[in-house]
Amino acid sequence: MSGKFQGKNKSALLLILLCVSVLLSSVPALAATQLQSLREAIRANGAQWEAGETSVSQMPEVKRKRLLGLDIGALHAAHASSPVVASPPLTGLGAISSTLDWRDSNFVTPVRDQGDCGSCWAFATTAALESQTAMKTSSLVDLSEQVLVSCGGKSSVGDCDGGYVDGASNFIRDTGLPLEDCFSYTAQNTSCSNATCPSWRTDGTYSITGWHWVTTYNPTVDAIKAALNSYGPLVTTMDVYDDFYNYISGVYKAVSKTYEGGHAVLIVGYDDTNQCFIVKNSWGTNWGESGYFRIAYTQLDNRVYFGWYTMAYEGFKSIGPSSTPTICTYSLSKNNKTVGAAGKNITVSVTADSGCDWTTTTRYRWLRFVSQSTTSGSGTFTYNVRHNLTGVTRVGVVKVAGKKAYVTQLAY
Repeated sequence: MSGKFQGKNKSALLLILLCVSVLLSSVPALAATQLQSLREAIRANGAQWEAGETSVSQMPEVKRKRLLGLDIGALHAAHASSPVVASPPLTGLGAISSTLDWRDSNFVTPVRDQGDCGSCWAFATTAALESQTAMKTSSLVDLSEQVLVSCGGKSSVGDCDGGYVDGASNFIRDTGLPLEDCFSYTAQNTSCSNATCPSWRTDGTYSITGWHWVTTYNPTVDAIKAALNSYGPLVTTMDVYDDFYNYISGVYKAVSKTYEGGHAVLIVGYDDTNQCFIVKNSWGTNWGESGYFRIAYTQLDNRVYFGWYTMAYEGFKSIGPSSTPTICTYSLSKNNKTVGAAGKNITVSVTADSGCDWTTTTRYRWLRFVSQSTTSGSGTFTYNVRHNLTGVTRVGVVKVAGKKAYVTQLAY
């Protein structure tokens, strides 16, 4: 009996392995079939863009949707009762040219990558501020999107779970953003206290004098073109359908009806010859036309709703005594420590520049802080390692200004 039973088990296992092998081998073929169907749909709709496998289309579905972090429903709700918002008068424009690309004037910073974080709203608004800065100072700066994600407030500005272009623009106007080095992008909902510049709010912050809606409901190509000529690159929104993930080049027109989510981007120009806007995305340079895409004027009045919520920044200003903030660095004297089961007090020296604040934290209940000489600059702190009654060796971590001190406690 045992021999027959083992034989049946082997046969079942071989059958399972065969099914898995067939399933895995069909995945590339399935993807190729879907891509071919998309290309046929593009041709059938008379669209002039190329589809293919991209850095985004190859992501798992959950990660792709994380790239679409704009709460567009909040914008619909806010403007449902007052869909028409007039822009301030545009003066001194004269005749508007048939093409415009602010990249040609070196007023557009390089394409960034928002990563696994629903922060498109932060990248679009930060890019607009960077362009305003370049238009005023003739220099390109790299500003901190992470400040918007971590310091703006989830309900009013947003975080990696989504956000608001109007809330972010209010923050940029009222508070401003520091340089990227002051709070480097992590693509996570980290605490605002993790910023490496302790006084970034007052020391070299970049901001705008104001902003306004260029269009809300039912935008027009002419209104957006006029604002581009008058104010520079514009923050705007769009609804994304799944074919957009496969965009490689050309003038995009949606052919899919599978809705994915709301997205925020930066319009940097237009081209009347090809009847399209030129747009900076935040999905890295390996997607689209080196991180950019062109989108047909016709996408303003179909299900993509491109340009429905378009805002103009009204000029650059800087706050604070310097545009080169002090960047704090920290080091610890004891990054690794081993103690016996009975426990003991451990004193750690922190080296930091004057004015650089720091705090101590831990999530381990058997580690307890007992003293700290200072909260700014160089100093010391002491923590107690309690008795280890668990019967096994354990490892804990103390965090200080982003640095980690590990302690290993032996068992009895």
